[in-house]
Amino acid sequence: MEDYNEKPREKLKRLGPQFLEDHELLAIILSKGTTAESVFDQAKRIMMGYDREELIVEKDLNRFRSSFKIGFVQSCSLMAAIELGKRFFVKKQGTKKILGTDDAYELLRNMQHLTKEYVRGLYLNSRRQVIHDEIISIGSLDGNILHPREIFRPAVDYGAAALILAHNHPSGDPTPSSSDIAVTKKLLEASKILQIPLLDHLIIGENSYTSLNKKGLMA
Repeated sequence: MEDYNEKPREKLKRLGPQFLEDHELLAIILSKGTTAESVFDQAKRIMMGYDREELIVEKDLNRFRSSFKIGFVQSCSLMAAIELGKRFFVKKQGTKKILGTDDAYELLRNMQHLTKEYVRGLYLNSRRQVIHDEIISIGSLDGNILHPREIFRPAVDYGAAALILAHNHPSGDPTPSSSDIAVTKKLLEASKILQIPLLDHLIIGENSYTSLNKKGLMA
């Protein structure tokens, strides 16, 4: 019989991590709560009150603490766990070669199911292997909001030789907007200065995509 009062660590020991609910796994990472809020309440609040993707995207510790209303040590632990998980995921697919737009689309096509607009980067080594895959931002691809440094910082951090940018259109229509084209041209200028080629910008729609490179919009 399932013990609903069983603590997450004991449940993990008895059944294994695969049987823990998301908030139970998070409670283990957070470790302890505060006098005002138990660790279980914290974990449930974070899981229920925020988009999961917000946990993945935020890289600034102070903003992370403020957004999720948890302490310094807990924020560090949670950010470290998320980063480690992302690195394991990237290493798993790290030998994937991107020899053309169809190869890139195969890695990115799951973006078609997202209900918000996501900006994502595939960072490649000199052999066109994916060495880093990052969700750069959530929200409209707007040149006034998204700065080139956010796109190219991971390229510098991971020593990438080139990158492919992608974002999805929740409407399902992958037709590039005037803003998509303008932002791409701005990023192309930055790529020339940094000498890190922006190979393509893919717009992911429902079971379809548009390559701005193939469309001749990256000349």
